[in-house]
Amino acid sequence: MPDQTRPPDKRATIYDVAAEADVSPSTVSRAFSRPSRVNSETAERVRRVAERLGYRTNPLARALTTARTRMIALVIADITNPVYAEIVRGAQEAAADGEYTTVLIDAQESDRLERAAVERTMSTVDGIVLASSRMSDSAIRMFAKQRPVVVLNRVIADVPCVVTDNPRGVRRAVEHLGELGHDHITYVAGPQASWPNGIRWRSLLEAGLELEIKVRQIGPFSPTIEGGERAARELYARPATPSSPSTTSWRSGSSVASPGWASGSRATSASSVSTTSSPPTSSHPG
Repeated sequence: MPDQTRPPDKRATIYDVAAEADVSPSTVSRAFSRPSRVNSETAERVRRVAERLGYRTNPLARALTTARTRMIALVIADITNPVYAEIVRGAQEAAADGEYTTVLIDAQESDRLERAAVERTMSTVDGIVLASSRMSDSAIRMFAKQRPVVVLNRVIADVPCVVTDNPRGVRRAVEHLGELGHDHITYVAGPQASWPNGIRWRSLLEAGLELEIKVRQIGPFSPTIEGGERAARELYARPATPSSPSTTSWRSGSSVASPGWASGSRATSASSVSTTSSPPTSSHPG
């Protein structure tokens, strides 16, 4: 337990541990950063003393000698979008299993803010996870040359990626809607900078052509409650045009699926809503 004789406002230092364990400060440093280079009995004695004094290593200071901070930056497009909740939780659990800490960055759907935040964080993390990045391919490749980078929900050549099978998912959705008797589909588009948004729309065009179902697109709309409300108002203002609205994100889908709440009208029994957000299912090593 911490040394009760030490003033509460005075933190134990590496020199306090060295003096108590009768070793040099550099030995204390190696006992934590490179234990294989210290005698096992000495390293254990240093750890016991450090625990008793309440000493904690500084990860940033340790990085000066090891070049590792054991921190990983997780960059998400919008912290208010619930689709990222499971990604954040999963990343934290995986990082903790490897004794890493995650640093969460909210890009606020802005490629400019995202790039500036990554640039500021670059020197203090060991790796970066980009979830639905809005940055350009060239910018991501530039960062990947400086730190290990994994991209979620997007494919970039020469960079490790984890993506959903968007074409297959869209195809299945169109087949299902066709089986229900729908011959018109409206695609409610998400942000223009969203890579999956473009993939889903192209996949919808191809599936519609093959299955002889007419498709159209409205938007783009921001992936927020307000964006979903605007999408619902525009979609249901022309209820006779589409027989089946298809949405691009869970958040927009929740608004479009609740037209009574969004616009004061009710969907007819001939309408269906299909959403396309799903967890990652396949990976590309780059």
